[in-house]
Amino acid sequence: QAIESVLNQTFQDFEIIIVDDGSNQESRDQLKQWEVNHSIKVFYIEQSGPSYARNYGIKRASGEYILPLDADDYIDKTY
Repeated sequence: QAIESVLNQTFQDFEIIIVDDGSNQESRDQLKQWEVNHSIKVFYIEQSGPSYARNYGIKRASGEYILPLDADDYIDKTY
């Protein structure tokens, strides 16, 4: 839901960085579908906690602005 809400934005100049912080294999398999989209980068790390995972993703971002979204967050299409 979080990824879909970003992909459905009216503003389309964005990148999505997904940091998988040691999830189970089923979740990792679900993330594979997003790796084919060039605006989405998926990183897999060993379980390190939410703060580390967030900072890990931020360091790999190329944009000027950053909007952290957790898996259960979503944004309106004109956000």
